[in-house]
Amino acid sequence: MVNTWIKTVITVFAIWAAVSGCKNGEQLGYEIFPDSDNFKIVATDTTGIIMYTTTDDSVITSGAATLLTGSYSDPVFGKVKAAFLTQFGGSEYTTFPEGSDCDSIVLQFAIDTNNTYLGNKETPMTLYVNELTTDLYPDSVYYGSFDINGKYENTEVLSQLTFTPQYTDSIIRFKLPISYGQRIMGTNDSLMQKIFKGFLISNGYEYKNEALMRINPNASATKLIVYYHTATSDSLTFNYTISGAYNARFNIFKHDYSSTGFANQLNNPYQIHDTVAYLQGLGGTRIRVDIPQLAAYAQNTNGRFALTRAELVLKLTPDLYSGVNTFTSIDRIVLIGENKENGNWVYFTEYFNASTGAYSSVTLTDDKKFKINITKVVDRMVKSPNVEFYLFIYPQLRSTNFLRTVINTQKNSDPSKLLLEYGIFSE
Repeated sequence: MVNTWIKTVITVFAIWAAVSGCKNGEQLGYEIFPDSDNFKIVATDTTGIIMYTTTDDSVITSGAATLLTGSYSDPVFGKVKAAFLTQFGGSEYTTFPEGSDCDSIVLQFAIDTNNTYLGNKETPMTLYVNELTTDLYPDSVYYGSFDINGKYENTEVLSQLTFTPQYTDSIIRFKLPISYGQRIMGTNDSLMQKIFKGFLISNGYEYKNEALMRINPNASATKLIVYYHTATSDSLTFNYTISGAYNARFNIFKHDYSSTGFANQLNNPYQIHDTVAYLQGLGGTRIRVDIPQLAAYAQNTNGRFALTRAELVLKLTPDLYSGVNTFTSIDRIVLIGENKENGNWVYFTEYFNASTGAYSSVTLTDDKKFKINITKVVDRMVKSPNVEFYLFIYPQLRSTNFLRTVINTQKNSDPSKLLLEYGIFSE
């Protein structure tokens, strides 16, 4: 009896050590925990999961490293539109010589070369520059749902540009009124952002079947350029940037799912759900994953249950139903909990990269699957009779990631699965 107890303690300790030390993607097999008289290993891929689509919201976009503007229509995901607001002149200071005159003024943006466009890239699109009428603050938090109504000058457009997107594009340039440049040159630096509150760059913030494009605010080519001359010199320039901590900048976006096949399923766990679930960035959709059977494992074994591994395998839906060959699929996702009471995020420490301080993502495999090691998460859920969080799948960098993907649910003929490996101690 004593020997059996000692063996049990040693086995439990070994399991704990292995599970705690395993890295995302490592396999624990039968050779590590072989069956014995007092410890039986069980592996199963039939543990029930419930997956369904919910809307995402409260996406912080302030200080965005990528700026977005435009709109497109997706046959699966409906319509999406985006725009961005930005200040300038928060860190560059100059005094233009008396008698200086503005020759021209250009607002220039570097196009991001990473997934530059999404949508209908063969249709001409028109972008507008509007002057903001509301103060922005670099140290404030802004969300993608920011309401721009009444926040910009909508009776007069500073500039507009019509072009057909090309992957060879590197910059876009808006020529602003010379009178605007003359006003800037006559303004005291300390009042710059009070008088010139910034710009709204949009397609009119309307749903159109065009394209979304990505702008790099930190590129050296992104700047406001004042061309001027003095009484003694000509061909002079001065540049204002929009990057850095002294200029507020953020994205806004909105989705219209009314024409989609899943509109009536959103945020409804009691609705009969589809065989697929929908994941989209820019405050679009996320996927909730419930595992209702977990509590039964510990109950049915009278507490003799010891988890050794849990892996969530999410399978991408073929192109026929998802359009993944037309619209690039999301290739990195993150798993985050949400507190059931207050809706706050619950981060799982095992996914933090200690060297970078970043929250680890999971990469799409060559066979079109996301494989997430959730051993510690599931162990926590098994041991708690009233789990305090829900599980959600999000796109990585959801505030700037305009990609989307469709994932098979448990109802699909090729379903996503939870793979469990656990041990049962003999009585």
